[in-house]
Amino acid sequence: MRTLLRPDYRHLIHERLRQLQADDTPDWGSLDAAGMLAHLHFAMEATFHPATPTAGRIPRDRTFMKWFILYAPLRWPKGVKVPRSLFPAPAEDFEEQRSAVLNTLHYFDADPGSAFGHHPLLGRLTFREWGRLHYRHFDHHLRQFGR
Repeated sequence: MRTLLRPDYRHLIHERLRQLQADDTPDWGSLDAAGMLAHLHFAMEATFHPATPTAGRIPRDRTFMKWFILYAPLRWPKGVKVPRSLFPAPAEDFEEQRSAVLNTLHYFDADPGSAFGHHPLLGRLTFREWGRLHYRHFDHHLRQFGR
């Protein structure tokens, strides 16, 4: 299973991030490349340094949503509307954002125990689930930019 817990998959994500260019345009969505990197960095920071924002309306039964997001053998749909609270302020400096995101990949070098936050939609996740979620999140947005 592809996850950021595996060094080989972390390396693949690292290389795909390195290929990203500031002027790459998205195949869908409204983020530019720097904004997408800021969004990924924000998500990683919220996981390991929780002050996690609320996501608005949270479904009562998260079981199916959690399974789909983490394990469904399908790519995530394009253009899904998510709450603005899950996006940071617009990013200015592409290279600064890329460097910040690359530096967060080491968070998955070792299990920090319980020192990570709740997902605003999915609730409590194990470290293994966080690794899977972030792999899929990075993959989704890198595909958005053709990487």
